[in-house]
Amino acid sequence: MRQGQKTSAEQVVLNLLQIEVHTAPGKNIAVACKEADILEQSYYRWRKEYGGLKLDQAERMKGLSAAIAALTAFLGGGVILSVLKDEVPSERQSRFWAFALGAAAYSALVLSL
Repeated sequence: MRQGQKTSAEQVVLNLLQIEVHTAPGKNIAVACKEADILEQSYYRWRKEYGGLKLDQAERMKGLSAAIAALTAFLGGGVILSVLKDEVPSERQSRFWAFALGAAAYSALVLSL
């Protein structure tokens, strides 16, 4: 596997199973990793993170992490809207165009990151 290449969860589980099969008859982990074309360090990191998972469980874990990220983004957006609602001045003091310009500038700044 090339250095710096992102490996999918399914591929990680398949690599772990392949190394497990190679090490069952008593083969060294370092030799099994070399035959699987992965670093031994990657093997131990993957075993710590994905150890014991089946292929369908790895796919489900990937979907759940995406759902958690979406929920966190919605929660963060709700907090920002709540703070904005409290900080916007009342109708008499309101300068809508200044607020809209500031919100647009802030959005452009966040999107540029």
